Amino acid sequence: AAEQCQAPLVCPDAASQATMACPGEVIEGENVFGLVPQLFSGTVGYADFLFSITDQAFVFRDGQLFPTASFVDSLTQSVKIILVFFTPQYGITSVLTVDADMSQSVSVAIEVRVQHFAILEGFQLLGY
Repeated sequence: AAEQCQAPLVCPDAASQATMACPGEVIEGENVFGLVPQLFSGTVGYADFLFSITDQAFVFRDGQLFPTASFVDSLTQSVKIILVFFTPQYGITSVLTVDADMSQSVSVAIEVRVQHFAILEGFQLLGY
């Protein structure tokens, strides 16, 4: 079994085989996984392409190799996945948003939203 306790978290030897990565200090304003912190509606977070962490075993950034299996760890409070689809034939853009709130100790709260946006042009635009 691979060790779950890895940088930037540091654990005693006994905890290095734990199922969940050991808790560490809250990381604020520092790069995580080679990602620069960004402001999202007043909340600091880290943005990445979904395929970077789901379709690869590792990502290489800033001269370091990061295992993608530990991208979401015990310090992660929330995850937001935004998928955008476009159907040229119908001129519709669909946005699927999945919010996972992991800040509660009992379970993960999941919220799913789907939004559709239609392109209006020609007579449709004039009628609007």
